[in-house]
Amino acid sequence: MLEPQGVDYVFSTGYNRTMETASPSADFFATDLLIYDSSEELINSLVTRPRFSGKTILIVGHSNTVPKLIARAGGPEGLSIDHSEYDNLFFLHRSGDENIRFLHLKYGPDLSGQQDPP
Repeated sequence: MLEPQGVDYVFSTGYNRTMETASPSADFFATDLLIYDSSEELINSLVTRPRFSGKTILIVGHSNTVPKLIARAGGPEGLSIDHSEYDNLFFLHRSGDENIRFLHLKYGPDLSGQQDPP
């Protein structure tokens, strides 16, 4: 999905699960996997540092941090991700402070109609 656009930077928290999710993309796009501790510091860096301007950035986070990252970057506020959800993919495109586009996708097959076996 990301191949046509390319990815310039890949960020992940230092937890195994997020690093295992982010590492294949970092390898594929031949970029380093950059570890972040604070979502607030990460967004401040991405918004204020010129080296990130105009770049495509992949951020892998957690159900309790991704909504904050999105809101801080100019996306919608009040998003909620259940801690058992692992299939969310969010795109946030910024062109200046006023032109922000947001898209929320689900990755993989839709299993919402399936029932557990008896």
